[in-house]
Amino acid sequence: MNSRKLLFILFSIIFLLFASSCEKKIEKIEEKTRKEVEGLWKRIDVSNVSSDTYDEWRFTNGKFDVVRCHIATNQRDSIVTGDYVISANLTKKNITITNCSDSHINDKWRIHILKDDYFSFYRRFGGLEYLEFTRQ
Repeated sequence: MNSRKLLFILFSIIFLLFASSCEKKIEKIEEKTRKEVEGLWKRIDVSNVSSDTYDEWRFTNGKFDVVRCHIATNQRDSIVTGDYVISANLTKKNITITNCSDSHINDKWRIHILKDDYFSFYRRFGGLEYLEFTRQ
């Protein structure tokens, strides 16, 4: 066998092993991110901090719902439902929202920060649009 063919085969094997390793790492990142996102989050509405309502977002098993909470009356109204999928590569994490009853939210959003008690994601939609949350 000539040396070029042997070199090509060797590099092909190395590439396949590397690609397989990266794919497994990405799957682990996605699974970890899914677990961190799941739960109840209170949306921070920085445009209206003195509002008499706030929204709670619950992410569970690929589904989410939003409940508007009225502070004075303790009334709770379901306002949005939808699906979400977490995706990642080696440098970015995303949350893609689909089938949302508020079609404005349907989109692929970049996860900006995801900590135990704080979560934010954004997208470019005419400008930069951020959604920020604290853990409930």
